[in-house]
Amino acid sequence: MNYPGQGYTEKMLETICQPAMEEVASELANSGAEVEWKRVPNMQDASEPGFLSLRVGLGDDSDFIYQIHPQRYAIPGFTYRAQSGKSTYFRLETFLREGSQGMI
Repeated sequence: MNYPGQGYTEKMLETICQPAMEEVASELANSGAEVEWKRVPNMQDASEPGFLSLRVGLGDDSDFIYQIHPQRYAIPGFTYRAQSGKSTYFRLETFLREGSQGMI
């Protein structure tokens, strides 16, 4: 029953997700893979968190893409957070080339 706000979501991206993605990118690069990771700002609303993206080149095949996107959702009305005037929360979701893979 945790409905994290924007601050908590940004902190999670910075302190947990980004270091993990950097470590994976480093290990792949050390193994000879063509790797690029980046933090991408939210182009539609600069006040909201952006997303993390990892791309691994696979030669003649399509690149492998792994992304972590904050997604905004409505808070259920029965929660304390909703009753205190907050109407939305964020979930971090993984995306591949095929689309959303759900929450992490």
